[in-house]
Amino acid sequence: MVRKNMFAFTLAEVLVTLGIIGVVAAITMPTLVANNREKQLITALKKNNALIEQSLYMVQSKYGYTDYAEMFAMNSTQELYNKLAENLKMSKSCGTASNQGCISNNMIGARYRNNGWGSTVSMSNYDQSTSWAKGQLTNGSSIFLHNYVKSGTHNNSAASSTKCGVAWPQCNKDSKGNCVSNKKDADGNYVYGGVGVQCGLIGIDVNGPNKGPNQFGIDVYGYVVQPTKLSNWESSTIETMRNDKLYYNKYTPGKYENK
Repeated sequence: MVRKNMFAFTLAEVLVTLGIIGVVAAITMPTLVANNREKQLITALKKNNALIEQSLYMVQSKYGYTDYAEMFAMNSTQELYNKLAENLKMSKSCGTASNQGCISNNMIGARYRNNGWGSTVSMSNYDQSTSWAKGQLTNGSSIFLHNYVKSGTHNNSAASSTKCGVAWPQCNKDSKGNCVSNKKDADGNYVYGGVGVQCGLIGIDVNGPNKGPNQFGIDVYGYVVQPTKLSNWESSTIETMRNDKLYYNKYTPGKYENK
């Protein structure tokens, strides 16, 4: 009979191996969790983006508006919210009433600003304002919007010609979206980056008011409504969906955070 040598790990070897596995897991798990969370937020953004675009299209078709400019020109913020809500599954509607809990009290900006904010990301309280309409969707997201046309915000010739509510010279911006010192031409006049025309703003908190961090660029995203399209507001909304990547700066409190 041939006898075979049997080998086994000692208790010490098993403990060392388990220790190594534990260390590797401790190092890699936070990254895996963060990556998974990021994917979930981006997926939620894409789903809500589709809902918003579909709702805008359905309102435009139902009421015969030629474009977003006419849609916003013909409705107050509350009226516009009501029409959009017809096509969204809402669990709670706060309208323009303040502090009703449909959205977070404080929303953190996406990027550092160099126009007085220093290294602090600014905070805003849209829930407190009666010029914003707010609501919660059955999917757990929150929506908030503001119509410049009917809000009493200034109208000038550039805006009036497109029916939209606000038009102003845009500042020159750096790679992070910060306004930089405007250049001057040979006659000493400021040279701006162009004229921005806005009909209103639409924001979406993809995981609702009770789940953080309630920061633009992570779980909160915004759109500037222009006459015929949506563009970024306070976040790289379009780039996030295109590149499957979040764009934001880590929030650090500062003395201007609630202003």
